[in-house]
Amino acid sequence: MFTICFADEKWNVVSSAHYGVPDMPMERLVTVTLAELGGKTTMNMRHEGLPAGMKSELAEVMVWSKDSLRHQRPE
Repeated sequence: MFTICFADEKWNVVSSAHYGVPDMPMERLVTVTLAELGGKTTMNMRHEGLPAGMKSELAEVMVWSKDSLRHQRPE
């Protein structure tokens, strides 16, 4: 588990409105669960405190993030 928030370029916590995202709490709780499925590790991230309709937008971002991570190679 961890909390997530918006921050400015100096790492100061700011409201979501600073980035044009209305109605978000200052901090949101994220719970990460890892499990084995078919010999591979799956990751489930549950975000609490998201406004209605935001979950589908977040899901699209997470799919993009997952795909971009898959193509990165460790140094």
